[in-house]
Amino acid sequence: MLSNELLGLILSFMTMKEAGATSILSRRWKYLWTLMPRLDLDGAESLKRMMRKSQYEDSPYKEFVVDNERSDYIRWVDRVVAVCSTTSTTLEEFRVFFDLTTNHAKHIDEWLRFALSRKVQRLQLKLRNEFTSAYGKYYECYNFPYKKGNFPNDFKFIKKLSTNCVNVSGEALELFLRNCPLLEQVSVSQSSQLKALKIIRTFPSFKCLEISLCHNLRSVVIRDSNVMTIKYGGKRILDFQLMNVPLLTQLWINGPLTDNMKHVVEMFSHVLPQLEMFKIYYMCKKLLWNETKEFLSAVRMCNLKELVVNVWGLYDDRDSLLPLINLISASPCLRRFVLEAPDIQSEHENNLFESCCAARKILRHYPHLKEVEFVGYRGGSSHFELIMHFVENYVAPENIVVDPRCFELSLDHPWDRIFRPKNEEEMFAWSYAKKQLKEYVHPRINVKML
Repeated sequence: MLSNELLGLILSFMTMKEAGATSILSRRWKYLWTLMPRLDLDGAESLKRMMRKSQYEDSPYKEFVVDNERSDYIRWVDRVVAVCSTTSTTLEEFRVFFDLTTNHAKHIDEWLRFALSRKVQRLQLKLRNEFTSAYGKYYECYNFPYKKGNFPNDFKFIKKLSTNCVNVSGEALELFLRNCPLLEQVSVSQSSQLKALKIIRTFPSFKCLEISLCHNLRSVVIRDSNVMTIKYGGKRILDFQLMNVPLLTQLWINGPLTDNMKHVVEMFSHVLPQLEMFKIYYMCKKLLWNETKEFLSAVRMCNLKELVVNVWGLYDDRDSLLPLINLISASPCLRRFVLEAPDIQSEHENNLFESCCAARKILRHYPHLKEVEFVGYRGGSSHFELIMHFVENYVAPENIVVDPRCFELSLDHPWDRIFRPKNEEEMFAWSYAKKQLKEYVHPRINVKML
């Protein structure tokens, strides 16, 4: 007979509601689900239901629907917390995901106290305000209750902290980093109280910092830290200091900052040469040669092995993607280049011969580049032109990976890439791209179609 602990682990691979449904199987199974080491209180289905029921923003019915769904979600979580409070096993993960505001602070505070009593290791509060537009109404977001003077000792077990639409201050984050020796990752999105952050001499376990959509942030200082990955999504910050961070090898950049490549270089010039992986979300309407040339003229990313560029601006198929090669040329040891492009209206009748000629005009040398991947490839002239540039300039090619799948970025967590379900248009794009590349790319180059 399997032990209760092992059965609880098996149940953890189900959703909370699926695991809870097993309580009717027998007397033994009634409370087995409370032994689950991970409590993922995901309200995504309720959020979708809210969207369907309240389609019109100014409808009086909308407020009733939202309040009703929130009440149902809160009652469900309250019941789960009440039953699971009798269990003393360590909680590996506690995740809350729903549209909640500061009006529900009493309940959320109680859920936090429960998670702390179970020595939670991964805590995620994703209180996305789908209907109250939290992007402009930070005052409606839940305020993180802990700060200097009431910071619980039980937080010392935490390994990962992630908040979204939670007003958490720089002081609170600094307390986490000073008092939690096991903390590996901190992720903060959409916090109005995060105005300044100072991280100095962190524990060796701390490896990753993510900050996005914190529009009141004015100052970031990271010094004497073993942090390996920084993800920053937001506007330009004049006081952004990275000092003595020798293990920092991955940098992700997103948001209005990327409107001007000069600002990107200015903010991160001290660490760009030591990076091994760099991902930038370029949100400009049109790629400009002089913009991307800032990297080529101002910095040398000598250690960079992987470069990922996400072009999610409002560009169209008439805008060339060739300016991106300046970023590659600034990375002499680059081995892998990935371009993520959103779905655009591609004119398949474009003259591909002209695109080939344009690609041949720019000669570059990529001695170490082994793989190029194009996500969102549609076969339009700008897409094809970039692929042909690599075909013409490759020295030792191994793979060109073409992925025509449509994708979008998560609004509340801008680092995530979400693929949309396949449709007829995508199947046509896949067939067209395969035919196109077979006709123009030399057989010696291995082209993979995903």
